[in-house]
Parts: sequence; C-alpha cells; structure tokens
Amino acid sequence: MTTSPTMQSLVQMYLEERRSAGFALEVPGKLLMGFACFSDRRGHRGPITEQLILDWVQGCARRATPFTWARRLQTIRPFARFCFQLDRATYVPEQSIFGRAKRRLTPHIYTDREVADLLRAAGQLTPEGALRPATYKTLFGLIAATGLRLSEALKLLFADLDFRRGVLTVRQTKFAKSRSIVSVCHISTGRDSSESEISLLCRLHWKSVGEDNRALDLPATSETTGMEGPRLSPFPSHS
Repeated sequence: MTTSPTMQSLVQMYLEERRSAGFALEVPGKLLMGFACFSDRRGHRGPITEQLILDWVQGCARRATPFTWARRLQTIRPFARFCFQLDRATYVPEQSIFGRAKRRLTPHIYTDREVADLLRAAGQLTPEGALRPATYKTLFGLIAATGLRLSEALKLLFADLDFRRGVLTVRQTKFAKSRSIVSVCHISTGRDSSESEISLLCRLHWKSVGEDNRALDLPATSETTGMEGPRLSPFPSHS
C-alpha cells in the first residue's frame, strides 16, 4: 500500500523545483510551509481539497479581510497547479474567489516644506556628528532631488557622483539599464553645500570602519575622481 506524501514534503519538492529555475520565493516559501504545517497537523493526506485551502486562507490569516485572503490564495494557486500534475484530484482554486489580490495605493507627494522638515529631522538624529544623521540626510535629500528608487540610491558608489559636470550615474537599474542624472550638485542648498555633505559622509564612513581618513583628503572639486569608494549608504542594498 502506497503512503501519501506529507504536505511538507510536497511543498519542499515544489520550492526546490522553482528555486532551481531561479525563483527566490522567500515570502511565498514561508507561507507555503505554513500551509503545509497546517495541513499535516490536521492529519490531512491525499490531494488538496477546496475546504483545506479555504480553512487555511481564512482561518490562519492575521487580518480577516478579503484582500488578505486573496493574497494568500494567490500564493497557494501555483503550488496547487504543481500538485495537480501529480494527482488530478487536486483542487486548484480560482483567483477571483475573494477579489483582487493586488492594489495600487495612492502615493503621498511630499511638499517642499515636508522635505525640508524631513531633512532637518534626519540631520538631528543621534549620535550628533556621526555617520547615522549624515547618511539619512544625504540619502533622503538625494532621493527627493533626483527621484531615484530606494534600491538605486542604496547601490550608489561615491565614484558615481561627478561634481565637476554635475552628473550622477545610476548603473544597472531596472531592466539592467544605466542612466545619467544632471544637476545633482544642488541636492541641498548648492554645489558647495552638497560637496561638503558628501565629503563628510565619506569621511565618517571610513572612520566607522577604521580606515585612514587621509585617503579622503581630496580637493573639493574632485571628491570622487579615480576612487570607487564606499557606498553612499552603509546599509545593504535591495534589488
């Protein structure tokens, strides 16, 4: 007599196959393992049923809203289709059961006053005169002035800033393209102010990692010439 595989083993098989094809599935993988544990705790064996999916989607959600249920259903559907190839009795739910699983939130457009207040508050972060306030003030100012995506700003190197030409090079962005942004020297109040803030951030970064600050003792107009240097932000980037 053949024993039906546990749901956890099926999920593991599905994730291994998808990840071998290049899909990370970090969040969906955790949700699917949660579904598998839920199923195995109930002692479920055999093909996935409609009731099993609905009980997990609605009963184990932190927020009892149709949108949350639709998102969880969206996660389970590819796995159900995978299981359907192994057992034709598997129930594959329709995505429309709880409505749309995606929504576009209305963006907040910051006013000039709000941006100024944000930069002022960022500059007052503790510890005073250290890397943290300089990083946040420069990062927020750069994003506000250039419209960069957060991931693009976090990947920037100091070598990407050309104060002589007033150009910022953003490398390998969406669809693996690079682009240049002009007039980046006016991030705050003008060329000299921007260069001094970038210089300060650069010095504070090397000081925080124990490097010799003399390596950054450069003329104000060649802040990045011939030097790849540290990232604009010390935080890890997100693709």
